[in-house]
Amino acid sequence: MTERTQINFRIENTLLAAIRDRCEAENITQTDFITNALKMALGMPRNLTAYPTQDALERLASRLAEIEQYQTKLDEQLDERIEAAIQRQMAEVMGEPIA
Repeated sequence: MTERTQINFRIENTLLAAIRDRCEAENITQTDFITNALKMALGMPRNLTAYPTQDALERLASRLAEIEQYQTKLDEQLDERIEAAIQRQMAEVMGEPIA
């Protein structure tokens, strides 16, 4: 584990309250939250062991739902094309005109 140093500093009460609320909502420590925020601001890689943010999870869930809907639509289109191909083959075998 990386060596850590404890620091003390002053921030606005409203900022601290917002940090606490976010950490509670995302089930992460204030240390992980602030460390990742500072790393992001400095262009450094973030701690990948920290939990994903609630916002990120919601975006992923939304995107997954979109992909699932798209897959369902593609499945339906594929089923229709397979059915049409089967119909054409059956008509050809029976000597019927192909539409």
